[in-house]
Amino acid sequence: MKKEPFYIIKNRNGERFAHAIQNFMNIPNIEEIVHFAGKDATPLLLYLKSLNGIKIIDQSTHGDPIKLLNMAGYNAYIADTFEKQNAIKKYFQSNEELCTFKDEYRFERNFIINAVRKNINKIKRPDTPSRDDEYGTSVISIQIAKDGSGIIITNRYNHHVINPNKTFDGNPDNIIPGLSDALKHRFNIDFSARTVLLPKPFILVDNQICKYNQVIDNVFFGDDFYVKNGKITQLDKGRQIQLGNGFILDLHTKTVSNPACLPDEFGNAIESAIRNKKIQVIKNPDMTKSLVADGEKVFDIKDNMIVAINTPRANMLDLSQKNLRGYLNASYVNDLFLNHSQIKDVRKMLINPHAESINMDYIHGLNGTINMYDVNTINASHTDFTKVKKLILNPNAHDVDLSYTTGLHGVLNMENVKHIDLSYADLTKVSVLKLNPRAVSINLNGTVGLCGKFDLRYVKHLDIMFTDLSHAKIVCDIKKLAFSNGHSGH
Repeated sequence: MKKEPFYIIKNRNGERFAHAIQNFMNIPNIEEIVHFAGKDATPLLLYLKSLNGIKIIDQSTHGDPIKLLNMAGYNAYIADTFEKQNAIKKYFQSNEELCTFKDEYRFERNFIINAVRKNINKIKRPDTPSRDDEYGTSVISIQIAKDGSGIIITNRYNHHVINPNKTFDGNPDNIIPGLSDALKHRFNIDFSARTVLLPKPFILVDNQICKYNQVIDNVFFGDDFYVKNGKITQLDKGRQIQLGNGFILDLHTKTVSNPACLPDEFGNAIESAIRNKKIQVIKNPDMTKSLVADGEKVFDIKDNMIVAINTPRANMLDLSQKNLRGYLNASYVNDLFLNHSQIKDVRKMLINPHAESINMDYIHGLNGTINMYDVNTINASHTDFTKVKKLILNPNAHDVDLSYTTGLHGVLNMENVKHIDLSYADLTKVSVLKLNPRAVSINLNGTVGLCGKFDLRYVKHLDIMFTDLSHAKIVCDIKKLAFSNGHSGH
């Protein structure tokens, strides 16, 4: 016997999800529709309601539902108490009883009409049950959710036939014309179908609702699946792990795939860290999982994203948009990307002071000593340095971007840097600032807290528009001065 949709959904999406959509269990293939819909059903209720509705044909004169059912051959009544709700229980076999009979509050959440065929005692059960046969439809319960989320018509066979809650295709007008309109006006509730678009972050693929966490180059990544070119690929939970940013690790082959085809060396870094090693996955008390290679932790993962990593010998490592914690070892990484990452819980971070480039735009939570003494390109725009004890920059770097930064303090030595961007940076607590008097470009547009004397006559491009110079003196060639609007000064 086919397992009930409720229990399939409960086991896969969680009990809260299943209970939240219990009024929609009569939707055909509902368990497949929500297979990839995640764990929270709340954002989907309006959409599911649209699937659960029917087209109501408005009548010029609204009938009485009890009288219409009487004309259709039923003795019917409104079940507004638990006793009335369960009065039809005697007509059901013990292994086919409705869930309704166990729900003492069903009548409080739903408008219920029970109906029994007038010739019930003459109707025999056939050898081969069919949902809409004479026996199946001889006892029905029409239930309309009081929140308007839908309607079900139960069947006497209950779960021994397919979609028992969609008897008469879930449409009261198939019992007798005009019954849908009569129910709508008798209970002042609208359960009609309407067009509702799926909210973000959900997409519809082959009539299946898919909740995605990331979209990378038109590839949608969700929990244990991804969608590419309109096709859902489900991951093997026993051997595949999502690493975030579009990367998937196969524990059996020790390879990292990249469905979005990103030009990124991150996968190579992971493969290098586990090649020819015995690997295992360990579940931690804090709900993270650790990948260990030959007894050494490679990374921690939570919610399909890396949260701590130890892959020091990578040419390039992109940890953008990750929620990092614990330990970050990138001491030999040549090009490091941490843009938009949360690293406030990182207890220890090792970066390569000799790297070619370090990108840490929009970072919050930096702490300790940040040593970039030989780094050639430093991008740290919109980053908070408040808790950084010591920031060491390469005085001979090619590019240093500290625009829109906060919390800068101590000594900032950029005496030979070719391109310097300090636009809208807060330098209030900077004790010593050294700028390259022969730089190619220096941007001080909107800088706060600039203090000291700077001879910048030989800087090729200097921008000081909207800069507070009340505590600073800048000597420059006025003919070379450029403003933020692109026009030269006079």
